[in-house]
Amino acid sequence: MSETKSRIDEIKENIQFGLDLAKEIDFSIDSYAPGSSYSRIPTTFSMGRAFGARLIPDAEFDFLVKREPVVHWTVWYVAQDIFDNGLRVYVKGRKEDDSFNDAVQRAFLELGAYDNLARSTAFERLYGTSVIVCSYRGSTNWEESIYEPNDELKDGYKLLQITPYPKSQVSVVDYDTDDSSLRYGKPLFYEIDRGDGVPFRVHWSKVIHDAPRLFDDPVWGMSVVQILYDDATAFRNMRWGLYQTIFRYGSGFPHIHLPWANRKQINALIASGEFDYINSRGFFVTGGKEENKETIDFKGVQGVTLNPDPYVKISFENFSLATRIPQDIFKGVSAGRITGSEFNERNYYKYISSEQNSKTPIVRELIDRLLATGQIEPSDGRMKIPSEPEYVVEWFSAFELNEVDQTRIALWESTTYKNYGTFMTIDEIRMLRKLKPLPDGVGAVVIELERITAKGTPQVRPGQTQPEGGEAQGNRAEER
Repeated sequence: MSETKSRIDEIKENIQFGLDLAKEIDFSIDSYAPGSSYSRIPTTFSMGRAFGARLIPDAEFDFLVKREPVVHWTVWYVAQDIFDNGLRVYVKGRKEDDSFNDAVQRAFLELGAYDNLARSTAFERLYGTSVIVCSYRGSTNWEESIYEPNDELKDGYKLLQITPYPKSQVSVVDYDTDDSSLRYGKPLFYEIDRGDGVPFRVHWSKVIHDAPRLFDDPVWGMSVVQILYDDATAFRNMRWGLYQTIFRYGSGFPHIHLPWANRKQINALIASGEFDYINSRGFFVTGGKEENKETIDFKGVQGVTLNPDPYVKISFENFSLATRIPQDIFKGVSAGRITGSEFNERNYYKYISSEQNSKTPIVRELIDRLLATGQIEPSDGRMKIPSEPEYVVEWFSAFELNEVDQTRIALWESTTYKNYGTFMTIDEIRMLRKLKPLPDGVGAVVIELERITAKGTPQVRPGQTQPEGGEAQGNRAEER
């Protein structure tokens, strides 16, 4: 009976020891905060924002894009790749004339358009929506419209600057409630926080609203990070656990055996800080000897090193599914897999091409604003640009073929056009290459017919022979 009572007292002491230790831990301290004494399992970076959270605050998005490599790639690198090679514009029906494109590129250069469009794209990919605030010469009041009552641009206005802002710094303070208006339900006034604590109101006419992925809201778009959030959270937690395992248990679990000590004495030693010098998350202290000796036995993974590869694979498969970016693009090219990497690059840049198309409306709105202010006009007089031209935006592909593929394609093209010469005129072939006909009807001939006529002999088809002075004969093997 006394032995049972002693055991109960010992269990009570162990429980009290755990409670006393818990009091010393401040669980409100973020485990990622500098100087944090205790590490706890993270969600992403804050308590209560776990896997499967329904609402994701903007601070989470900000943290992820700066600290999580896959999210940074999906947001920032993709935005850069969209605008990396630029674009070309031409007036409809005048594709070969570059004068309009030259004028647009000059205006873009003055505004730093490509850099600002890439930043706006990064913002909207992260938060779902961004706005580009347009500053005009001739307007000193952000709350006034740039248009006259008849919807014409006010005289003397010039677009001086464009500045992108993320959704986290933008709010809509007034919507159009006139159900007869074409802008019904859309913002009338925005409030922009420049980070100086003094927000300012801006009329909608000075804002380019960038939200290409509208889903369940007519104004605010959906972030590309939203679909990645759970897997990014789980992946970060997994890596955190792996790193902690290596750091704390890389050399094994310390097992200290004190044959002279009972459990009460062991707890007293632990509480006194006797083992604090051990650099490990967990350690075991046992006591007793002979029939009272305490032992530890690990089951399940004894002698086996846990392999994280299957779990990493699950994460990258989900990242690839959510973003349409091949897994190897995220990881980088491995030596010896050149052919596969080229295939992955093609798939990636096909995705970039679709993202470029989604940015075309924003590019067109910027061009339309520059046309309205008269800031796009050719300087060399090659073409007069109408006030409202019909034009086409053509994106340059970010994918570049290697030299071997370029040479192979050139060979195929030359062989194809050579074969066309057996039944098409030179001018017809030149038309395929978008070249003008040769002068004086020189190109109105079929090269192969000219060659046959010059020799004065009938054409020899494959499988036939041509004896001297005679007509083409059938294949001798077939005759036999």
